[in-house]
Amino acid sequence: MGGGNATGEARPERFSRRETLALIGAAALAPVPGTARADEPVLAIEDAEFAAPDGVILRGAVYRQADEAPRAAVTIVHGAGQNPSRYEDWGRIYASAGFAALIYDKRGCGQSGGEYVGNSNTAAANLVRLAGDAVAAAAWLRSQSFASGIVSGFAGPSQAGWIIPPAALLTGADFMLLLSGPVCTTSQSQEFEAQGADGPLRYARFLREESETDPLPVLRQLDIPGFWIFGGKDRNVPVDICVRNLDALIAGGRPYQYHIDPDAGHFQGSAAHQRAIAWLEERFPALAKAN
Repeated sequence: MGGGNATGEARPERFSRRETLALIGAAALAPVPGTARADEPVLAIEDAEFAAPDGVILRGAVYRQADEAPRAAVTIVHGAGQNPSRYEDWGRIYASAGFAALIYDKRGCGQSGGEYVGNSNTAAANLVRLAGDAVAAAAWLRSQSFASGIVSGFAGPSQAGWIIPPAALLTGADFMLLLSGPVCTTSQSQEFEAQGADGPLRYARFLREESETDPLPVLRQLDIPGFWIFGGKDRNVPVDICVRNLDALIAGGRPYQYHIDPDAGHFQGSAAHQRAIAWLEERFPALAKAN
């Protein structure tokens, strides 16, 4: 599934905005009466707490519709950056679509314990650690009674492209949704980003401080539906390399698809989420029964 009509939001791109990758999030609070539109479902928001593989306590919230059982469960995984700590907007979007959506503070941020790794946040050891956090989050979500027996998977932006595939493999997830998620090595992404101002210095620092991560070996092992949405004007991820790699994976029998919004950049808007949800309903027809 290649390019098509413009559906996302084009925004000016600078490498320095990587730290503001996510939509603005906040600590999970009960919805304020009267703030939702009449046609929006009432959401139940419950605290979540679970231990990462190394014992660090991570905290977040699960969003779901208050008066209807969820038809799928999704664990939201972070992109790069320390703030916002939690993706509240993502939780509301997917819960409103009938999902149980778990959002959580990245380790060392918000209410979660542990240390946030800054300068070397794409080092292989840190990505493995963050994948372990995602595994623990998904396991907690699946343990909840409302998530028993339903389709479950992961969604996330950008850096989550290196975190979600190993987490999906370890948890037996049913699907992956990735917005601007790289399907290339960490060094290929860094080299692409380094084309901007002061880029060569950043890339040299990456080579000194960080080790390589390649998502392709895990993506070759996975046999679950995966959907990537890219922006044609992305200046953080080399979309052409990612698409070439995805084409090879698809030709090899992997059940993956992608869409390129030619006018979008690295930061995807609400239209991308709706496209991802619609794709998921096509792949799992039973999920569309509530519509």
